[in-house]
Amino acid sequence: GIAHDLNNILTVISGNIGLAQLEAPVEEKNLLGCLAKASQAAQEAAHMSSQLLTFSKGGSPVKKIVRMSELLAKSAHFSLHGSNLRAEMNIPPDLWPTEVDPTQIEQVINALMINAREAMPSGGTVDISARNIELDDKPGALLPGGRYIKVAIADDGGGVPVDMATKIFDPYFTTKPVSSGLGLSISFSIVKKHGGMLHLEQSSPVGAVFSFYLPAARAEPAVVKTVAGSGLPSTLQRILVMDDEEGIRELTSQLLNTLGYEVTAVTDGVEAVNTYERAMRRGEHFQAVILDATIRGGMGGLATISRLRNIDPSVVAIICSGYSDEAALAEFLQYGFRGALPKPFTRRDLADVLQRAVMTSKTEPAFVR
Repeated sequence: GIAHDLNNILTVISGNIGLAQLEAPVEEKNLLGCLAKASQAAQEAAHMSSQLLTFSKGGSPVKKIVRMSELLAKSAHFSLHGSNLRAEMNIPPDLWPTEVDPTQIEQVINALMINAREAMPSGGTVDISARNIELDDKPGALLPGGRYIKVAIADDGGGVPVDMATKIFDPYFTTKPVSSGLGLSISFSIVKKHGGMLHLEQSSPVGAVFSFYLPAARAEPAVVKTVAGSGLPSTLQRILVMDDEEGIRELTSQLLNTLGYEVTAVTDGVEAVNTYERAMRRGEHFQAVILDATIRGGMGGLATISRLRNIDPSVVAIICSGYSDEAALAEFLQYGFRGALPKPFTRRDLADVLQRAVMTSKTEPAFVR
């Protein structure tokens, strides 16, 4: 419950910072700079919350198809910023896409980069490489046969002592006085939940190489097109929002208003179903509904989507949750949703998930269970 409540609080913080950024005059450079720093701090707090939940409860990945080259470049820049290290990237242009939770995989890359950074306190080069690989299905193999991408991160440090090599993925194991000992163990858990493997590939007195494998995806990453000009919907669209937290309802409504949507907000599933049904009878359909997964003392998102689909099989629904281990976030299609919105979220996250959900509903048939 703590992670859920924290993510709700961070949603309100991040969202209101975003609204303040929209309202701040462009000439107020100092104010905008302060807001940008506050936004970054809120994002880092959200990542920390996700890390703790992944370790303690094994948060399920909320996957989408991405290009690993972009995640590697972003994470390398973030992890090495302000250090005396530089990254040497060796990534082929034809690297296969992969279906992952971007936040969790960035967490893995960051942990490995920090590990390399700590191994080279006097500076040096971190070599980051990735390649396509096809594995045969062999008895006793650590991974089933199939197409994978392999990412390797190599440093020029002193290597991992032989007597410690088997312990480095154990929770709380560390040789550093200020380290939690969770970075590599959490990373191991994340990669495993993605159907891959993380291991220490080689180690010697002149450096170490950590590698991880992730299943390759057949499809290409989705391209989200924005409407020319302001990026707002070309016609006024109506969105139904359900959340039991007043702060979340108000914030989500405000963010959607700035995106050009008309919003109706309700507190639980019963009210959401009744509101949706009344709108249908008046011919005032909602283009999408955003449903919080957990409603204290009321009907949550999963029961609500079941009722809504009985009324309207083509309903465009998005599941929203502060629990990163919520099963419906990871497998939202199986529950009848068109998209998933983990908390905390930003204005951009909200705009993207709505656009993807509506686009998907136009190109794919209604769900049948």
